[in-house]
Amino acid sequence: VVLGVLLGLSIRHVVSRFEFVARNKGAVLIFLFVAYFVALSSGAWNELVVGLFEPMQRAPVGWYADVALLGTPGLAAAPVYAGSALALSGVLGGLGVVVGTAIANRHWFSDPALAGSESAPSEGAAEPGIEGRIEGVVGRQTAALVTLSWRRAKRSPLKLLYAFYPMLIMAGLLANIVQPGEVPAYLPFAVLVFAAWAAGVVFTLNPLGDQGAALASTLLSAVDGRTFVRAHVAASLVIAIPVGMVVTGAVALVSPIEQGTALLLVAATPAIMLVSAALSVGIGMAFPRFEATNVTQSMKTVLPSRWAFLLFSLHLFGTAAAAAIAAQKVVRTVVAGLLSFLLTWILPLEVTVSPEVLWLVAVAALVPLVLAPIVSYRYAVRRFDSYTLA
Repeated sequence: VVLGVLLGLSIRHVVSRFEFVARNKGAVLIFLFVAYFVALSSGAWNELVVGLFEPMQRAPVGWYADVALLGTPGLAAAPVYAGSALALSGVLGGLGVVVGTAIANRHWFSDPALAGSESAPSEGAAEPGIEGRIEGVVGRQTAALVTLSWRRAKRSPLKLLYAFYPMLIMAGLLANIVQPGEVPAYLPFAVLVFAAWAAGVVFTLNPLGDQGAALASTLLSAVDGRTFVRAHVAASLVIAIPVGMVVTGAVALVSPIEQGTALLLVAATPAIMLVSAALSVGIGMAFPRFEATNVTQSMKTVLPSRWAFLLFSLHLFGTAAAAAIAAQKVVRTVVAGLLSFLLTWILPLEVTVSPEVLWLVAVAALVPLVLAPIVSYRYAVRRFDSYTLA
């Protein structure tokens, strides 16, 4: 407990009393997350844990195991190590109280790094650099909404937390690829799906909730539903399309797929990103979230609704699975065999699913799945035009 309080005070002091860290808390947190992801996917984290296991076992922290094992039949515990652990607890406890008190005094009587600094400009303040450049292309209202979305994300990077979920899911997959050094043929397709997933949650999965206190002003302004929805879709696509094309193209280049397939995949990236954003904006308008969520004990941000995130993810991966089943015979055969096994295991009957039947089901499912983004976009426009505050 003493060491935990000491560690917590030290972290809090660094986060709140050093100006660079205090001003860029979100960016630092994202950097640490990306670094952890790279270490995890490259296998460096596993090597570090394995390398530290035996030294930690021999270190004083390992002596506490001897305390726990004292008197256990069949297991040899070292009484000397057990006694040393108890003595070490007293030393560390006393030292922790002294050092912790000094850090607590320094923290308590010091001012936060950003205390007295100028407040951030209002959300309606113009950024002539970016907004002026895109105003001639998309119009003044759309340019203002686009830059406003980017400004909010810059001030609160934790709003983009859901966009990193694809990286978490890909961590284990990339670890199995980086270590042997072989890129499977399916990886470019998986990267495109995950890039589309990230594109759909950045700015379009909670457009109403992201307005915050400015929602009433936005609803009462001259902005209509079409402009509002298109602005949020554009804010996402301007960033997602270049990143998605570069990442997908790079992975396709080192993968064993044919060159024509790789070019087709890169060319299809903008359309898939557009479909993803059009789908997510309607779901986000249907399930808005206005309450801030505790990301850490002292950091809050407004995240998309769990229902919106779940429905968007199910549609995206359902569409990708149906397309793979309809296009690839190998996928149909594997999925048909897996479904036959599961149904036979669940039901008291021997059920066989043929690849032909599975193809028909996948093609039939693709029709509503492909049309859903169009319906979602039109619903989002109507939803904004008819939205009222309680």
